[in-house]
Amino acid sequence: MNSNSILNAEEAPNCDVRYLYLAALNKAIQDSGYSRPRIADRMNDALAGDAVINAGKLNKWLAPSSEQSMPMEYLSAFCWAVGNVSIANELLKPILHRVFDERGQMLEQAARYQLEAQELQNKAQNLLTQAKADHPSAVN
Repeated sequence: MNSNSILNAEEAPNCDVRYLYLAALNKAIQDSGYSRPRIADRMNDALAGDAVINAGKLNKWLAPSSEQSMPMEYLSAFCWAVGNVSIANELLKPILHRVFDERGQMLEQAARYQLEAQELQNKAQNLLTQAKADHPSAVN
């Protein structure tokens, strides 16, 4: 883990994300184009009968005045139901992290490899330059 990461900081960040979380959930619903009853049905499909979610529960969980929030074990079903994972990014914002899907992870790894390749190319070029300077007759 990066030693400069906020995860290693002595001082705790402000991780009170309740209102950011609610705003992200509501925006995801709005952006999805699905009605709350349809989202509840989709969540129930994703939970394979383990939960019975309805529009009333969603409304209660998503109201800023409610003391109850949507249980975290339903978050992945919710993300699938609305087709959006940005909610997880809101939860991670205080610790300066983001969620990447598999494609994003592959692109990040490819960028790391490209950077490593460029660094190796620079080292090789420096060695060749040094070899030419130290032994000009031995290097073509």
